[in-house]
Amino acid sequence: MSQREWVLDIHGSSVVLLGIINGLTREIEIVKQSMDRHRPQALGVCVPAEHIESIRKWNRDETGTPDYTEFDALYLREMSKYGEIKLPSPSISYAIAVSDASGLPLYPLDINDDEYSELYMKHVSPVSLFISSLLRRSSRKKQVGGTVEEAVCAIDRLEMRPRSLATVEKEREKHIAASIRERSRDHSPFLAVIGYERVLGVLETLNG
Repeated sequence: MSQREWVLDIHGSSVVLLGIINGLTREIEIVKQSMDRHRPQALGVCVPAEHIESIRKWNRDETGTPDYTEFDALYLREMSKYGEIKLPSPSISYAIAVSDASGLPLYPLDINDDEYSELYMKHVSPVSLFISSLLRRSSRKKQVGGTVEEAVCAIDRLEMRPRSLATVEKEREKHIAASIRERSRDHSPFLAVIGYERVLGVLETLNG
């Protein structure tokens, strides 16, 4: 297994970055082990603030989650090769449930939907979007392989069309890193649960 956990010192605060494979049920154990090992004072989950309540509702009665997208269908198809997979991500759902049960402070780390839309409109032109939609139809027929970490990153790369979309994701990673810096000022250790395909970019930003 590739490295999944990084421990950083940010201005005297201990920060643990945990890269998880969204969707895989077995990843719950990775989150549990990390929490037991580090005993964080607060948790951060890499979802927008508005998604946390819908996941809470899912935890209560398995309703209230968004409709699946074409990307979700591709993701479920390919990542199911590595074990049982569900949406919303069981590991994120677990972290939220632990926070709710224990009173551990919980913070969303990702940008909200409106901010993402603004970034998308700023960086992705309509022409490039049209061309990329044609390319994506072909790419979504491809199959990925390798380790589970390699597979999730390969799927992420398939979606990085047009290239300007990678710029949007870099801005997301900067926002996530800034959120971690802000929250770790008041909580140490601070555990940030982040999709593996984003965690290396966030780590690079934090170390930059």
